[in-house]
Amino acid sequence: MTGFGDRIYEKGMRTGEQNGIQKGIQKGIQQGRHEGMILGALMSGKTPEEVSKMLNLPLEEIKKVQEQQMTVNR
Repeated sequence: MTGFGDRIYEKGMRTGEQNGIQKGIQKGIQQGRHEGMILGALMSGKTPEEVSKMLNLPLEEIKKVQEQQMTVNR
């Protein structure tokens, strides 16, 4: 490609990359919020099953966060 086509291609690549980065950041923030809520509920004495129902999240996700926290605390 030359000239105009190159500029369109480059702009598209920059825009796509920026959108991808932004979406990744947003997803990371959301995941961090979920993990914080899960850990808070577990630390208050709730069982994984109770947390799953309370937050409407899969039990597997609750247990995964619980296991990660146990690994970090070792």
